[in-house]
Amino acid sequence: SAGEALMQLQLFDSALINIQNGLQIALGNKDNDVALLGFGNLAELYSQTHSKKEAEKIAEQAIAFQQVHPGLNSFYTLLFLRKLSAMYNNFKDFEKVAAIQQQLLETENNVRKKSQQQMESILSAGLNNENKLLQFEIQQAKQKQNKSNLQAAFLLAIIAIMLLGIFYYRNALKQKLALSEMREKISQ
Repeated sequence: SAGEALMQLQLFDSALINIQNGLQIALGNKDNDVALLGFGNLAELYSQTHSKKEAEKIAEQAIAFQQVHPGLNSFYTLLFLRKLSAMYNNFKDFEKVAAIQQQLLETENNVRKKSQQQMESILSAGLNNENKLLQFEIQQAKQKQNKSNLQAAFLLAIIAIMLLGIFYYRNALKQKLALSEMREKISQ
């Protein structure tokens, strides 16, 4: 944010105004993720300007805000917690650093679990799609096989009819020949 950039340039008064305005806008728009980060930036600014009491007061407000809004974006929550951890580390308040580190670990574990669940869901959907595609290809192969079998049966039926026709014609010729030979014998 612009407030963070101004902080880096050590323009603390401008950074303070910018961060406070951004925090008020975020709170007004109920953009809780950005507001949490704004609280973190404000606490960080106060810690850099050697206002330890003010920094801790803002940090406590931010933690209370975080507890009131448990569904905050994990990315913003991690950024916020890292800022607080660094701030308390600078203040040599290792008890609070340990508590924040614990919260950081829990948040990171939750992010990993969600990512793993999403990956498993995506993989499962992919496998289901592959299975459906395979079933479709098997069905197509069966249909082609059935079509080939039907064509072969039709061809065999035509050959059988032709053979029957040939045998009938041959038999009819034999009968005519036999009849003709009988007529010849009778007429002699």
